Amino acid sequence: MLLTSSGSIRSFSHLKEVIDYAYLDDALFILLKDRSKREELKAALVKRYFERPYYIIPEQLSLVAEIETQMLNEAPATYKRQAETFDEEEIFLRGGVFKKLVPQIYNYTCCISGMRIISSKEVQMIDACHIVPFSESHDDMISNGLSLCPKVLVSSSFSENSIDYSIRQFEGKEIITWS
Repeated sequence: MLLTSSGSIRSFSHLKEVIDYAYLDDALFILLKDRSKREELKAALVKRYFERPYYIIPEQLSLVAEIETQMLNEAPATYKRQAETFDEEEIFLRGGVFKKLVPQIYNYTCCISGMRIISSKEVQMIDACHIVPFSESHDDMISNGLSLCPKVLVSSSFSENSIDYSIRQFEGKEIITWS
């Protein structure tokens, strides 16, 4: 069975196993060939499915609340024991919670540059990043997170009132990485 009783996919790996390809409706295919129509469709899909917090469906709200509590309050040893039992859906939800909570804890401020960036367009400019990569540690606790602005792109919707510390000086620059 592809879907759970709630109507969601069981896991992404299961979806990959059971779906080899898809057919598109002829009218949809023609629509997708038009760049402006593609952008309209993309915006509509993002608004409908991805503007909810953590990309959740209502049935997952209690699980998300539990995850937030764990990330903020669990002892590391307790978390490590629990992490061994997480399924793909919970890992996906935990990633969304991590991406939301880490910037909040840092007050939407880049921990390297010290810049706090707030957009009038409701755009998140500060990212949650793992200190030890999740792929290595499987640790998405808040203590393994940093709030960073990975690359600065300055929108015309931003206005500045300080010449001494202008955001424009960072436009197009990436963070320095040490390898």
